[in-house]
Amino acid sequence: TEYEIRLSLVGSEMCIRDSINAEYGRPFSQVEGGSNFPPQSENKEMEMETSLNYFKQKDSIMNLDVFPMIKRFMEASGQPQQLIELLSDNYRGYGQMANLLCSWLKLSSLSTEEVKQLVVGQLKRIITENFDPKRADTIFSEGAEPPVWLDVMIQDPEWRTLIYQLSETHKNCLMLNFAIQRISDAGYQTEIASLTTASTYFGVFNKVLKDKIAQLINLDEYQLRQEMFETQKMCSHSPHTYLYTQLLLKCLSESPNGHNLTRISQELENGVKDKGIPLVRRMSFLLSSAANYPDVLESLSSMLSSSSTTPGNTIKLYNQYTKPDPPPVKFLRHKEIIDLFIRDLFNPQKTINPAHKSKFFYLVAYAASVREVRGPDQHLIELDKTELDDTLRALETVQELCHKSSFELQASVSALKANLKYPVVSKGILQWVRSNLTDPGYYATSYSTLCTPIYLDLIRDIMHLHPLLQEDILSLLVDSFEMEPDLDALSSLVLKKSLLEHLIHLMRSGLVLPVLKQVEVWSPKIDHSLIRFLITQITEMVQEPYSPEFINKMVDLIIVPTTLEALKAIENKFLSSFIDYCLKNPHVSDANKKALQPFSPQSS
Repeated sequence: TEYEIRLSLVGSEMCIRDSINAEYGRPFSQVEGGSNFPPQSENKEMEMETSLNYFKQKDSIMNLDVFPMIKRFMEASGQPQQLIELLSDNYRGYGQMANLLCSWLKLSSLSTEEVKQLVVGQLKRIITENFDPKRADTIFSEGAEPPVWLDVMIQDPEWRTLIYQLSETHKNCLMLNFAIQRISDAGYQTEIASLTTASTYFGVFNKVLKDKIAQLINLDEYQLRQEMFETQKMCSHSPHTYLYTQLLLKCLSESPNGHNLTRISQELENGVKDKGIPLVRRMSFLLSSAANYPDVLESLSSMLSSSSTTPGNTIKLYNQYTKPDPPPVKFLRHKEIIDLFIRDLFNPQKTINPAHKSKFFYLVAYAASVREVRGPDQHLIELDKTELDDTLRALETVQELCHKSSFELQASVSALKANLKYPVVSKGILQWVRSNLTDPGYYATSYSTLCTPIYLDLIRDIMHLHPLLQEDILSLLVDSFEMEPDLDALSSLVLKKSLLEHLIHLMRSGLVLPVLKQVEVWSPKIDHSLIRFLITQITEMVQEPYSPEFINKMVDLIIVPTTLEALKAIENKFLSSFIDYCLKNPHVSDANKKALQPFSPQSS
């Protein structure tokens, strides 16, 4: 009969639901309450009305709290036949239709994983387009407990990703912020580090920040720069999160072995400054006790805000740091302050008043060489100036040589190299080389270009002596390569090849991925012979095992159409061996393997 069919239908749907949920270790029959579970009333008529309205909802039989509602319906003297009619009449079976569609897709030769990606992708799109934050927040109405399905979603990376995406769009949604809190409690702090929503709950933000700091202090230079973008985004979400982060870093930096946290603090400050947030610079000095030294605070703040040095500010700083009890040297060691002094001292086009030049030298040498020990209240305990005079002489000597004419440069090379051991001097030489190689006027006469090999030789020595200056060297080489000097085609090609050779040396020194990332930007635009030269040189110097990042960067470089054509014209056993390795590597996508196939030994 129709009654028996409907009864069978209701029973089968309940069995399906319980068997599905059993995969998560909890049958639906144990669920008490849910997202929209109506409050119970002692009045039977009200209970009956509430129950009938509940069962009239579409697919009410699939709700998590259907069993408690059935119990309440029966206790209110409800009739079983009426219950079955309501459940069956309002059954739409959307879940079963989705399951049936998945079965059909599998029959069409798609794999289980492909079907899952299609279905999940479509569900995510529907949810993203139709998500209603007000309706989502109703799961917390009437004191209801969080739904079971939320914890189930949190365990799946696909659904966590959807929660992250929705939380960035709907920042004030209570349910999503609560979900972020639960995700953090479940141990996925590293995933939510880049979310602005993470700062909504202090507990979440604090956990994420702690893990992020622990991660940052163990990264190399390239990894640090990559991770700092997400860190800046998270910490600068609001003024209070930025201030809290800087205070925490300041306290940690004053602990034993905490000096490397000062770098993280300055990188964070630079990122926030670039967003145009006011008072960031002044806040930085106030947090570092610079307020106790008004002249220092005023001078440094003025220099940073104007991005220039002035005789007035330089004299004030010099007077402070020549006192018997000078201010802490850490104020001078701000990266941008040192960069400003170096830029002015080693720029051939810049003229500094001779009466003040010695003060410039003194401040740079002081920042680079002086060691001090201070007590908890910042009073000076010990001041070590043993390296100050040597550093000062090296700076003066090299700066004078850098301002000599190109004819005199050859005779000065040995003196320049003798002082490369001082990092601050090497930094000054890099500034001097940059000023020349990126100046269009430098290439106007042929005798000036004869200095280029000397410049590149100095760069090569510096990259080996001072690994921390390798990022500066990369920036210099990139800017020089992107110059379009007024040279004939052959001379320009020779110059660019020399710059590429030094980029390869930079890779040998350890800066591999940043170089490849930059070359990838150039590859569609520059002469194919240069890319061919670069790729063959790299494949000849590298050896297995290769990291997945390196393999994919190299493959992306090789499969550029113009590069592919250029490489087909040569035979190189190292290149062939590398491509053969990529064809067998699981980290290379099928599409990229297909593009590399013409180089395979089997295809030839």
